[in-house]
Amino acid sequence: MSFSGCFCSKVAFGAARICLPPWERSSRDPDCEQGRNLVKAALQLGCRAIDTADRYGYGLSEKVISECTRERTIDTHITTKIGRNFYNAFLTHDTSRRFSNRLASRLSGLPKGVALPFDHSVNLSDEYIRFAVARCQQRLGMSRLDTLLVHNPPWRSLHRCHWHNTLETLRAKGRIRRWGVSITTPAEALVAGSIEGARVVQMPLSLCSEAASHRVARDLRRSGVVVMARELFHHGELLEWLASDNELASVFGQIPRLIVRQLLALDSADVVVIGFSTLKQIKEIFRPAVDSPKLTARQMLALRLGVESFSSMLNRRRCLC
Repeated sequence: MSFSGCFCSKVAFGAARICLPPWERSSRDPDCEQGRNLVKAALQLGCRAIDTADRYGYGLSEKVISECTRERTIDTHITTKIGRNFYNAFLTHDTSRRFSNRLASRLSGLPKGVALPFDHSVNLSDEYIRFAVARCQQRLGMSRLDTLLVHNPPWRSLHRCHWHNTLETLRAKGRIRRWGVSITTPAEALVAGSIEGARVVQMPLSLCSEAASHRVARDLRRSGVVVMARELFHHGELLEWLASDNELASVFGQIPRLIVRQLLALDSADVVVIGFSTLKQIKEIFRPAVDSPKLTARQMLALRLGVESFSSMLNRRRCLC
């Protein structure tokens, strides 16, 4: 599937928080049944891409996505990630020592390789990658994964990239269509994009990101790497900031979609990943543009100033850190 073309094909449903266990779920997060309904609603409104990871919901996110896409005739591109070990397998000596005696005894009674309700280590060994890919394929019901990302690898692992040959072998065997890396900083994005065979880089990117992030993203795209932008609303903080502006109150439902369009217009990203928690949010993004009245010049100015003031707040926060 190409990320070029219509607007809906450039917005991916972020499934990070649709199936969290109760101890990780906030009051805003949907439970599994609500998450299933959100995925179905997004697909019905034209969403053609979904972003998930094996660690999201410890496998439940992938299972729900499989249920929602199994009977659809329209092609849906699914991106998943591996690297965070949450299985009763591949336990290192140091990891085992961190478990209490009581927990260790319970783990010893579980089948080898069963999913646990917590991740305990990062593992990118050849054996683990093959094991994790097979589990992703099983949960998603796919013989070949569309896009597989290495999930925020540590800097040393990213720099050495000892897992490159394993992923290339899996791609050559038809187990994955393409692979890449999910990272958190522009420096990591540069390294990830230079890895031979890596075709996708997922990174935090928004209207408020530093200029360096956008330069790196555009350079990656020019070199043929697909850039997936995430956290464009800064975990909801940007929208909460803009909601306090009375000038935008009457058109606030259009703001998320407008922000997405403005980010895509910068040519820094091929696709944006958005985490949805309500049906209203999905409709705000995917509803036809003809149904949305245009913002006035005054409202557009208020939006621009609001984004700039939020960016200034983020810069002050970074300085304090």
